[in-house]
Amino acid sequence: MVDMVNKCYQLKDVLEEICSSARYNERLAPLKLSSLDWRVLKSVIDFLSTIKRVTTVMSGQKYST
Repeated sequence: MVDMVNKCYQLKDVLEEICSSARYNERLAPLKLSSLDWRVLKSVIDFLSTIKRVTTVMSGQKYST
C-alpha cells in the first residue's frame, strides 16, 4: 500500500495539472488536494515506510525450520 501511495505522491505535479485542466476541472476540482493535504500525505508515507521497513526486518526470514 505504501508503494502505491508513494507513487501518487511522486506524480503530484501531474495529478494537479490534470485536476486543473479545462477538460476535467469541473469534475475534479472538488477532489484537488491542498498543500496541507499533500504535506499530510507525505507524513503518512513516511510513517508507513518506516512501518514497512520494521515489519520486513522483524519478519522471520532467517529461522530454522
